[in-house]
Amino acid sequence: MTTLPSAARTDVTVDYQGTARERRKKEFPRVTTAWVSWAIFAIAMTLILVRIPQTKAYLDQQVPLEAPADMEPELVELSVSVALLLGVVAFMMVLGIYLSVASYLERHLFKVSFPATSTPRIGLFTSIVGVTVLFVQLWALIAGAMPESALRFLPVLGVTVLTTAAFLFATRSQKQPKRGLVIVLAMVFGCAIAVF
Repeated sequence: MTTLPSAARTDVTVDYQGTARERRKKEFPRVTTAWVSWAIFAIAMTLILVRIPQTKAYLDQQVPLEAPADMEPELVELSVSVALLLGVVAFMMVLGIYLSVASYLERHLFKVSFPATSTPRIGLFTSIVGVTVLFVQLWALIAGAMPESALRFLPVLGVTVLTTAAFLFATRSQKQPKRGLVIVLAMVFGCAIAVF
């Protein structure tokens, strides 16, 4: 019986690249720590929920002036309650969109965080969302009602400028590509938050 010489066995190693999601996470890592974004979301939603009685009282004063005279008081009360519920849901969705856009801009455009190495990190655009949204909600809580968009535009833009300047100053030692574009986008982002 003759044996045929077998070919030398070669070990084949496969370089596992991971799923598309895993590759994206490696290529575009999160700048802001996830729980920081969730904390901003939770604080803003808490402020909205705390303001519900105040907003309801404000609407109760405004609706009778605009409602038809023959409208039942129960229907007016129901319409105010539905408007409050829809307002809270809309705010929650818009805030989620703001935080998602902020995360996207930080991953793809401005990958600088503060602080650079420690665990709870925050990026520029997430800090703009947090500061401007919390500023407007605290202002509304103190004032008793939401100010008009035109009245809050300049203060929110000022808060955005100060936040951007403070962030860029605090991260000046880190490499900051496209600094001018980032400043313009930060201003546009703050203005978009101010308008809503």
